[in-house]
Amino acid sequence: MTHYQINPTWNHVDPVTVEQAAALMAGVNPDDVVFNPPRLKEPLYLKNNAKELGNEKVGEIRTCFTMLKNAITGAILKANNKITDRSMHHWSSIYIHREYLIKWLKNIKYNDKFFNPKLENDIVADKYAFLDPKHPRYSAELAMAVEAWEALEGQDTAKGREIEAWLEAHYRHYPNFTYSTKAINRIRTVVGWNPGGHGSSGN
Repeated sequence: MTHYQINPTWNHVDPVTVEQAAALMAGVNPDDVVFNPPRLKEPLYLKNNAKELGNEKVGEIRTCFTMLKNAITGAILKANNKITDRSMHHWSSIYIHREYLIKWLKNIKYNDKFFNPKLENDIVADKYAFLDPKHPRYSAELAMAVEAWEALEGQDTAKGREIEAWLEAHYRHYPNFTYSTKAINRIRTVVGWNPGGHGSSGN
């Protein structure tokens, strides 16, 4: 299968229709997606090079379309048009500003790789926020345990003495950490992922 890409010109289209947004969220050029009335046998299908993406991509677009429709009808996502019973049957005439769409996607933490290409990195950054000394719930011992585990994770022969050696060599880099044998032992016990064997907290 050839590598499929969205036409970069779509980055400058604003606003977009609900149907266009659904396609872009799923990583497909809106021009390659056909939305037919629900009463037809095949209400949604791909054309051109997008055909190679298969039924799984069709299902993804359909799910994105449902997400958008529900968010708009539930007044969670703001559309440019006034939603009426008639317009709900013509979603191609309902437009959404990118600003509102991107904000909604961030709020629901949906990484669509088109509207929010950096969201995945943001989520990772949030996940490791506890390593930031400025975080209100920062714990030096927790940060040391996680980073020691990551540093030694590939060393199958690492035991308590290797863990302790790493902690001894790095503890000065952690703000608010008060050195003591008890503290080192506590962290060593947490980092020892295989008690009694390789990587154990024993010697």
